[in-house]
Amino acid sequence: MNAIHIIVIAKKEIAKKITNIGTSCMATGFNLGLFSLPNKGAVFTWFKYNNVPMMFINCHLTAYRENQPTRNDNYKYITNNMKITNYAEIFGADSSEVTGKDLMNKFHFILWMGDYNSRNDLSGKELLQFIHENKVEEILKGDQLNKAIANGNIDMNGFKEYPIHFSPTYKFIPGEMKKYYIN
Repeated sequence: MNAIHIIVIAKKEIAKKITNIGTSCMATGFNLGLFSLPNKGAVFTWFKYNNVPMMFINCHLTAYRENQPTRNDNYKYITNNMKITNYAEIFGADSSEVTGKDLMNKFHFILWMGDYNSRNDLSGKELLQFIHENKVEEILKGDQLNKAIANGNIDMNGFKEYPIHFSPTYKFIPGEMKKYYIN
């Protein structure tokens, strides 16, 4: 992947308990026929820590407000097609190999992070008003990811986003507190 990376760092005493490391990636970027630009997608690393299967995922999905359907498709593609290369080492030689969402359910721990690139459907005026009034719950009502989950457009496969208790941090005017580039 061009600009999507993942690094897992462990202290020496923990690193001794890490085995069966694997990595993979899935591009969802532009396909120009002859080649694909891997500017969007996900990278994965997995391993056993103290014999417990763990996976870390970092993603960067399609940008811009109007591209929410494409972001939904990016997420679906990643979750439905992920696979690992050393399945038997992680889950045992006698287990049947699974992929996609079924694979995610096999791990005891998954940390999914990155830039989903979801936007907010509120108008700039509404958004600024709610930011200045610290009405985070009103801001979240316009959040495209929350709407996609609520409408069943994407299945988070049991993942839960940690509750958000702060205003947006994207599009700050550099050096200005609580001033945003919003049209």
